[in-house]
Amino acid sequence: MNLNSFDEFQHYSIRRLSPFLGTLHILETQNAQAYTEDGKLWRIQIRAVLPRHSWGTLDQPLTMRVVIVGEWTAKSGLQRIPLNPLLDHDEVENMLLHILAGLEKYHEQLPFPAEDILELWLLDSKQKMPLALLASSRDEDNLTSPPALRWKAAEISNHSFTSRVLLESNRPEQEKQQYHYEVINSQVRKLAGTTGCAQWFRRTPGGGGIGLHGEHLQNTLQGRNLLADAFPELLIREAGGDQLGTAMMREYIEWLAPRLLTLLGLQAATRKYLEDLAFKQVFEVCKYYRLYPEVFDEARLNAALVEAQLRRSAGDLGVD
Repeated sequence: MNLNSFDEFQHYSIRRLSPFLGTLHILETQNAQAYTEDGKLWRIQIRAVLPRHSWGTLDQPLTMRVVIVGEWTAKSGLQRIPLNPLLDHDEVENMLLHILAGLEKYHEQLPFPAEDILELWLLDSKQKMPLALLASSRDEDNLTSPPALRWKAAEISNHSFTSRVLLESNRPEQEKQQYHYEVINSQVRKLAGTTGCAQWFRRTPGGGGIGLHGEHLQNTLQGRNLLADAFPELLIREAGGDQLGTAMMREYIEWLAPRLLTLLGLQAATRKYLEDLAFKQVFEVCKYYRLYPEVFDEARLNAALVEAQLRRSAGDLGVD
């Protein structure tokens, strides 16, 4: 039983990783779940019994499926999605009413506690120490590694990261003209080495980690205990190999700052540093601020939210 429970509800958050897209916050019952990526819009899904195929004989085998049934906001309430006619509508309605009652009662208690304390880290090729966070999990009995041990700096469709230091460098024009997140990806792959080695860790309350199994991992590394400072606080080691790589990584952290502020457990100095970087990106902050566990500079946050609203009213499409 999840210890973080609201009566019969469970609530927790997990990180959306590789690329890091912020945190996902989940409220669930035994057969229903509501989750939000921004603290405003909640998507609701249920576990329901359906025939394995929609057409055919009446004696088809049954299977449990996850079905999205609607979206909810505190302002607009529930927006339903048309249901499969084979569903038991009375059962669906009962599950839906139950999870909606939980949302009405607890949606303002964000952020929810982080439970994905099992972490898969890409290791550097020289010291075999954590380099970049690939994945995380709540369930130690079901730890699976991604097919390719490749960390990603951004979604393939997101081309908004631009490195000023790269453009001003004497690097080849071909490198400057590619998507700059790909240059960051290449730097991390170089530090990880050709084969790529990854290890699962169980993070401890003090911030350290106990080494578990991994991919392409030496047996001697299993069971090791690493101190908290061995794990990059911002999910990626900021040293990028050479001087240009390190400068680019700092720019990447700045670009990522509005999302990094959703992380729980950051040191106060780190959060203040990220706020200084993030509050310049008013549209990104407007998207994620409801999930920030704490804010040191409330005045600057409010100013960023007002600026985003004014710029949208003036027809700005929402690009910082």
